[in-house]
Amino acid sequence: MDAQAYLLEARRSAEWAHDLMTSPAGFDSYDWGVVIDRIVGAAEALQAARELDPTVELPLLEEAIEELRDITANFTKAEFLDSTRAHRRHRPELFVPRPKGGS
Repeated sequence: MDAQAYLLEARRSAEWAHDLMTSPAGFDSYDWGVVIDRIVGAAEALQAARELDPTVELPLLEEAIEELRDITANFTKAEFLDSTRAHRRHRPELFVPRPKGGS
């Protein structure tokens, strides 16, 4: 695949995750795993695209990650914690906000 194909794959996954998180219908604990899988898939596809073309960007992915962080920052429900345990262990950067304005 070329960089544009990876970027398209990343964009589709990021859009899907973003749309689900902003859906007025809401979603249940199963959906959290799906949302996170889509965000991880988008991040991996974007990384593959950047290996072929370091200039590609996908602001929507950053928006989706920030949305995930904002929504889940104070979640303590057992269903959410159980359904996202593996993701929180292997991809903690998706859940922990980056410090603002510092290094």
